[in-house]
Amino acid sequence: MVYLFTHFGYLLLLNLIRNPMKLRYYTLLFLLFSSSLVFAQNHSFDDAQSLFDDGKYSAAQALLNQLSSGHSANAEAMFLNAKCSKALFLSDAELLYEELNEYFPYHQFKQEVNADLALINYRNKDYSNAISYFLELDSLSNEFIFKLAYASFSIDSLVDAQYYFSKLIGTVSKYSSTAQYYYAYIAYERGFYKSALVSFNKLLNDEKFGNIVPYYISQIYFFQKEYKQLIAFAKPLSEKVIASRKSEVNRLLAEAYFRTKDYENAIIHFEVFLEEEKEGNSVVHFLLGQAYYNSKNYLSAISSLEKVSNSADSLMQNSAYFLGASYLMTDNKNYALQAFKKSSEYNYNPILKEEAFYNYAKLSFQLELPFENTLATLKTYLESYNNPLHKKIIEDLMVKSLQSTSQYSEAYNALVDIHLLTNSQQIALQQLAFFLGVKEYNQQNFKDAISYFIVANRYPINDDYSYLTNYWLADCYFQLSNFDKSIAIYSNLSVSSNKNLSDYESLKSYNLAYSYFQNADYYNAIKWFRTYEKTAIDSMKLNDTYFRIADGYFMSSDFSLAQKYYNKAIAYNLFDVDYGIYKCSVSLGLIGKNKSKVKLLKQIIADYSASSYYDNSLYDLAKYYKNTQQNDLAIKYYDDLLIATKDENLIADAYLSKGMIYFNSSKTNEAIVEFL
Repeated sequence: MVYLFTHFGYLLLLNLIRNPMKLRYYTLLFLLFSSSLVFAQNHSFDDAQSLFDDGKYSAAQALLNQLSSGHSANAEAMFLNAKCSKALFLSDAELLYEELNEYFPYHQFKQEVNADLALINYRNKDYSNAISYFLELDSLSNEFIFKLAYASFSIDSLVDAQYYFSKLIGTVSKYSSTAQYYYAYIAYERGFYKSALVSFNKLLNDEKFGNIVPYYISQIYFFQKEYKQLIAFAKPLSEKVIASRKSEVNRLLAEAYFRTKDYENAIIHFEVFLEEEKEGNSVVHFLLGQAYYNSKNYLSAISSLEKVSNSADSLMQNSAYFLGASYLMTDNKNYALQAFKKSSEYNYNPILKEEAFYNYAKLSFQLELPFENTLATLKTYLESYNNPLHKKIIEDLMVKSLQSTSQYSEAYNALVDIHLLTNSQQIALQQLAFFLGVKEYNQQNFKDAISYFIVANRYPINDDYSYLTNYWLADCYFQLSNFDKSIAIYSNLSVSSNKNLSDYESLKSYNLAYSYFQNADYYNAIKWFRTYEKTAIDSMKLNDTYFRIADGYFMSSDFSLAQKYYNKAIAYNLFDVDYGIYKCSVSLGLIGKNKSKVKLLKQIIADYSASSYYDNSLYDLAKYYKNTQQNDLAIKYYDDLLIATKDENLIADAYLSKGMIYFNSSKTNEAIVEFL
């Protein structure tokens, strides 16, 4: 139509140009037509506005669609058109508002458009967009504040929601009590129970929320463990609360009575709860069963506890235990055995686990289960738990089960854990522990050996076994380098009157001396080595004793006595002679007997070329000759050292020393060669 009109106008214009009289006539006619057209448009918009005001949105929109299209569109018409779509709940409402914003970016309806878009998105439950538009508004009415709060609540933006709801609390508006409720509910959900409680209490007499808030108040008292307050508050209201919350309030009351050990009332309210709830509830069945158990109504307890469904959690552990206890109280031991066994298999409550296994172990014995099973159960209990009262009883059962056994280690294992042993059992355990300890010692399992020896020491009935136990115990600590412990035990080891143990008496001195020596207590080491020296019959140990006495004196800077005992070791000539000669040479040097020192060093070089002290002997000789200005001999031995050794430190020192000798002899070129 626009095209036809345009084409017609073009032809008319050509005709008018050719005829001036017609041009004046049609110009006048066009002005009259334009005025009429504007008048008609204004008249149509007014009609649309009137129809809109009368709620006739479809009719209004029919007119507005004509005014809102093409070149004649205007912001006011587009705005009213969009509002019609909003009022008619049409899906294009949001699009029309967006077109208005696009065509007329600076129109005067910005606030109204944002408000309408906020409401449209709110209505469509697009709460995030609704919030964005609400926040664009310069001011918010109570309605908009409420909707903004609720939108925030709906997207779990609870902090913002609580803030906006708080703005309506105390206002004189239809939103006041609802805002109070949501404010309290959010505080409740966020765990701010004190604040929630204050707000919920304000709604107790509210027409809309008065029937629901008692549930939340009861819950809060429960979470706060204010069980007496919960009972005082919820009991009068238990019949008034809304039907959907009645069962839960009864459950809260039941648990509150249970926590305050009023089992009779707890049972009443648990039963009411179960009548209201058609589906089973394992937690409630357990608590009801426990309440019946504590009321000594064991058959009812069994009935309730059997309804607890199987689940791998602490509830099942507790339920199985009280079921076993209830069976036991009704003398149904076979069922009790299985229930206690089941409870003992869970790890959630260690105390309950121990108690359950204790009862299971006792029943295993009482019901005369197969010997191996019963013995294994009793042993498992003793290995796993340390309840003194229970342990004593289980040990008694173990003794009765183990009246005889041919297994050496098993006999020990059975005896070692018994708390109160008879005298004969103590003697047997001392011997068993000693022999097992020696066995572990011979296998170099020193820690295990210590464990056995410690057990043997608990029953020092036989003096000979007691002496030997402590002797080997001290030796174990020595082997583990715990020399303080070894010294303490050897020192406290009393002299044995048994002549068959005289060798151990002598060895005690040797071992004690070695413990002191390893602790660098050379004074006491020398003392006990010299004690051993007087009674020694073992030539190898005596030779070693000479070395250690010499070392002790050497470390104590008593070099005269050191060289004396090194000479004794050298004269004994069993082992480490090269070590003795070298250490003796060092000792002689330290007391100024350099001729004797040099003689011994040359002896090592001549007779012990494979010795680990060969290089050191060359070095010491070279150094001695250097210090005594016998430079030719010094150079000779440094050269021999450089040929023999691979020790980088000795090599470096040899070159340096040779260089210094040449330098001090004004042989600069030779010195430079050595330094390089």
